[in-house]
Amino acid sequence: PRLRYKQRNGYKWKTSLIHRVVWEEAHGPIPDGMEVDHINCDTQDNRLENLRLVTSQQNKMNTRRRHDSTTGRKGISWDSTRGLWISHVTLNRKTHSKRFDCLLDAVAHNIRLRDELHGIYGRTE
Repeated sequence: PRLRYKQRNGYKWKTSLIHRVVWEEAHGPIPDGMEVDHINCDTQDNRLENLRLVTSQQNKMNTRRRHDSTTGRKGISWDSTRGLWISHVTLNRKTHSKRFDCLLDAVAHNIRLRDELHGIYGRTE
């Protein structure tokens, strides 16, 4: 959501993303190279306790699964040529992939690896 408001000098109108305005009112300007992340991925939830300052890479770690996911899990896909499930997690442009016979094994591996590589910024659903 966006917010349209007059700047302090009262002459110019400015449009900003609401979560950025909330953050800047509480903590001051957002440093270069940093972004404000919604911890729970709900872009309508702009409470200060749901916002945190992160790098672009950390913000991308905290994304939900794609809406068109056929497996219903983030980072899990089906390799139809081999008949195996694939778990994949990316960090620093390197994708860590592993194939499994069982979907549950692929999901468990994906969760472990995402926790290890992404830490508090990782999201598994």
